[in-house]
Amino acid sequence: MTAVPNLKLQIDQYKIAHPRARLGEIAKALGVSEREAVAAQIVEGLAFPLRSDWEGLLARVATLGPVMALTRNSYVVSECRGSYGAPQVKGKLGLVHHENIDLRLFLEHWHSAFALKLQTPRGELKSLQFFNAQGQAVHKIFLEAENVDAAFATLIKEFQIDASELSSLELASAAEPSKIQRNLSPSALESFRSDWRNLKDTHEFHGLLRRHELERIQAMELAGPEFVRELSLKALEKLLVQVAHEKMPLMAFVGNSGAIQIYSGPIKNLKRLGDWYNVLDPSFNLHIDERGLARAFFVRKPTRYGEVSSLEFYSPENELILSFFGVRDDEQMASTAWTKLLETLDAL
Repeated sequence: MTAVPNLKLQIDQYKIAHPRARLGEIAKALGVSEREAVAAQIVEGLAFPLRSDWEGLLARVATLGPVMALTRNSYVVSECRGSYGAPQVKGKLGLVHHENIDLRLFLEHWHSAFALKLQTPRGELKSLQFFNAQGQAVHKIFLEAENVDAAFATLIKEFQIDASELSSLELASAAEPSKIQRNLSPSALESFRSDWRNLKDTHEFHGLLRRHELERIQAMELAGPEFVRELSLKALEKLLVQVAHEKMPLMAFVGNSGAIQIYSGPIKNLKRLGDWYNVLDPSFNLHIDERGLARAFFVRKPTRYGEVSSLEFYSPENELILSFFGVRDDEQMASTAWTKLLETLDAL
């Protein structure tokens, strides 16, 4: 912790020069992890490290009133406003689904957590922030209700740990990007496509990848036109403009190693700001850095309830960073209008 005061000074100096910069942006500019930048706020009583009782912490969020849940990866940010219900946790998997906040949580990748009270041009901003072992944020919860100071203070008092305990939560090096080299023999390729053809549920897709030892991007490349068609990156704007125009609800999935956040519903207000393409609606914001969009695929998966179609976007690092589905219940097909819309998108 001896280096923290110096880091805090660097952060404060950066804020003077860039008053609108967020802490994550400052961390990147200074060459440190976001968790290190957050931990540096401890010295002035602005950040409070919390014990890793994920189920207990999330269960208490319901006492904090309306919130904005934020989940992001390197290129896409999803922000949903609503309130938390009680989390459902089974082993290392968690589920939150209540009032516009829909999350799948992979708790084996959750490493540390903080409560924060940071001053912004709009006043004090209270939040809970969760990080993976590399110090990257996997999920954030921003308080939006007034008069929750007492509830927030109670949460901190119950879960706070001493800053010295952070030394036992050392950060790990970032994982090496996967090297996609494996080729399938003709018989293995046919077996893979046959298994895809016999999918009964979209949740079986991860098992399909494991069985055939394939990265997801490889599956896109090998599936063939029966299941996958690569599209122009212009498909993003064309899809969102058409969906907004037709008032067609969609599902937007944004994820990282520790969480997937899902928005389900219509979108309305679209706006391009520099390199970012945005959905700016009252209950849902989606921010897409188009510099991070490398490839797009129209994907079809058979299920026992009918075909499920989606639009998937991959980063230059071959990671799935954003996907869109038609809104459907688990035992119902999405509207045929959704699939027809995807079919109108321009092929690569």
